[in-house]
Parts: sequence; C-alpha cells; structure tokens
Amino acid sequence: MLIPDKDEVADREWISLLLQARAMGVTVEEIRAFIRACKHVNDSNSVTV
Repeated sequence: MLIPDKDEVADREWISLLLQARAMGVTVEEIRAFIRACKHVNDSNSVTV
C-alpha cells in the first residue's frame, strides 16, 4: 500500500478548501487577502528574545 507524503496530503486539502470556497462564492483573491492578514497578525504577535 502506497502512503502519500505530507505535501501531497496538504495539496489535496488546499484543493478541497479552494473548491468549497468557490462553491460559496469566495474568490481566490479574497482567500489570499485573508491568508496575508492572518500572517500579518501572527507576525505582529510573535515575540523576539
């Protein structure tokens, strides 16, 4: 039995999420903007020592 690697599983999950978003009327640009905003929040919450 062939076990898919983590990258392949992650790719499938992203594709599934994108297809669900499209079905709900969310554009790829809206998804990108959301991811950028989340990254910005995570970066600003990180603590440097």
